[in-house]
Amino acid sequence: MSAETAFSLRAVRRAAALVVALVLAAPAAALQDPFAALEPTVHRHGLLWRIEGSSQAAPSYVFGTMHVDDPEVVNLAPPVDSAFRAATRVCTEVKMDYEALAVQLQALFFDDGRTLREVAGEPLYAETVAVAERHGLPEAMVNISKPMAMAFMLSMPPQQGGEVLDVRLYGRALREGKEVCGLETPQEQIGALDSLPLDQQLLLLQITVTHYAELQAMLDDLLAVYLDRDLAAMVALARSSPWDESGDAGRAFMDRLVVQRNRLMVERMQPHLQEGGSFIAVGALHLPGEGGILRLLEQRGWRVKKEW
Repeated sequence: MSAETAFSLRAVRRAAALVVALVLAAPAAALQDPFAALEPTVHRHGLLWRIEGSSQAAPSYVFGTMHVDDPEVVNLAPPVDSAFRAATRVCTEVKMDYEALAVQLQALFFDDGRTLREVAGEPLYAETVAVAERHGLPEAMVNISKPMAMAFMLSMPPQQGGEVLDVRLYGRALREGKEVCGLETPQEQIGALDSLPLDQQLLLLQITVTHYAELQAMLDDLLAVYLDRDLAAMVALARSSPWDESGDAGRAFMDRLVVQRNRLMVERMQPHLQEGGSFIAVGALHLPGEGGILRLLEQRGWRVKKEW
């Protein structure tokens, strides 16, 4: 395997993890402002939440992740590490196996002979290649990427070569012999990305390359509020993303990507919570608000208590 191929596969895996992601640089608002559903009135602060029911089952934990490989993020705080070690089962948004990677590859890259140069046109393609070079992505990858996939990759931090937090948790669970599970199938999860009409994908890509420097600067702020465990500030920063310029495209996408998926993931959590002893890792932006996972769990009768 060549060095460029190895790099490309790492970038693909990282992009796939981002799609499984929190998407803190996601579009602000959606349909009838889905950020209204995420605006926290309770559960404003904290990343690790203890979940208990009326049975004698062991407690479970929901942990909000950020899909980056920053050492301050991937090195777990003692309360999180303790909850992880005690768990018999670790659930991520999807299982991070070869099946998931194959589905994600299909969603990220054209497989019908088209290229980004062809569908984007020369001006936008040239802008994208220039920004991707700054981001450390080779033109060969750019040209086969679907517009939304490239927008995602360019809206996240440049790859440092490490594993993002969710991938690290999944791999550790396997090494420690824990049961692993996914809250969605790869097909379900990737649908939010792949179902966006091409013209809307191109609009989001144009906004991403135009505001590349701004988006990268915003990531520093997002990292800071994540490390402070400030869910309210995360929502506020996500709401201020330049992707808000995309209007209906961004709003519809955000609704599918976060709000609708919250309901599905909460449904899939139920048997694992009833059995107890689960450690459930999802992107932190899925946690807050009336439409967030924590409040949806409370509405189903679970006791939700901040642990860290």
